Amino acid sequence: MSNNEDIGQRLQLVRKIYDLTQRALSRRAEVTNEAISLIEQNRVSPSISSLKEYWMESPCPSRNFLL
Repeated sequence: MSNNEDIGQRLQLVRKIYDLTQRALSRRAEVTNEAISLIEQNRVSPSISSLKEYWMESPCPSRNFLL
């Protein structure tokens, strides 16, 4: 499993733990829900700035996202 796959799976896991839809997270992070979907499917790799936005808008502490 590559690092990109880890990010997609972790984003989806955190989103589901906190009962966020892709659409809800996309609105909070100001990206399209298609972007969230593609990241979770490991079809695209998020930029560092995008990851920062997801972490900032997620209810989980950012330090837990990559653990």
